[in-house]
Parts: sequence; structure tokens; C-alpha cells
Amino acid sequence: MQKPFISALLLALLAFGCTKSDNNLKPSATTWIVSYYLSSADKIEDTSLFTGYTFEFNDNNVWLIHKPDGSTVSARWKTDGTITALDMDNPVPPVEEILGNWDVTLLTDSGMKMIGQNSNSTSVFSQMPEIEFKKQ
Repeated sequence: MQKPFISALLLALLAFGCTKSDNNLKPSATTWIVSYYLSSADKIEDTSLFTGYTFEFNDNNVWLIHKPDGSTVSARWKTDGTITALDMDNPVPPVEEILGNWDVTLLTDSGMKMIGQNSNSTSVFSQMPEIEFKKQ
């Protein structure tokens, strides 16, 4: 008699637990830095491109980019929980390198890892861009 009840309870806990965690896959509105960047174009680590840059992912889908010279530009970001889109009118280097759609592979209180979806190569061996943000 208890087996069906326990099975149903476990199934309900798993279903509600997965739904809640999927909805929380978005960065909080704090300052982030790029701690790792791998370009798909040259397949080398290009993290130094973002030295001095900080990023804010605000709740209203405004993405603030603070440049090393002290200026700030705004862009847009949105997420459906597992895919994050980064978009900007009149892109500026090096930010243009990370615009597009990204699969969120990890999001913690202190970091976020994403793998790019946009690759011009049709080879199964091509390297997808990777980026990691670390909360500052």
C-alpha cells in the first residue's frame, strides 16, 4: 500500500524540483568579468580581449558593458533558462565577439559558463566558442 504512495511522492518531487531549477538559469543583476574566452575562429584562448571590461545583466534585459576607458554601452540579453541571447546595436570590439546565442552549461552564485551556438563551420570537429563569466 505504501509503495504506490512513495513512488508518486518521489515523482512529484522530481517534477517540481526540475521545473524550479530550469527557471533559475539566469544571471543576477551584479557585476561580472570574463574569466575565460575561447574563440571559435582561431581556437585559442582570447580572455585577454576582455581585460578591464565588466558586465551587468540587469533584470530588465539590459546588458551594461563597462569599458576600460570608463565609458558604458548598453546592449540586450534574454534567456529562456538554458539559452542566452546577447545582442547589441552597433557592436563594438571586442564585445562583438560574444554576441549571439549561447547554451548555458553552468550557473552558480559565483560563475556562469556558456558554449556558443553560432558557428559558420559545418565540420563536426569545429570548436564552438566558450565563455565563462565570474562574479566580481
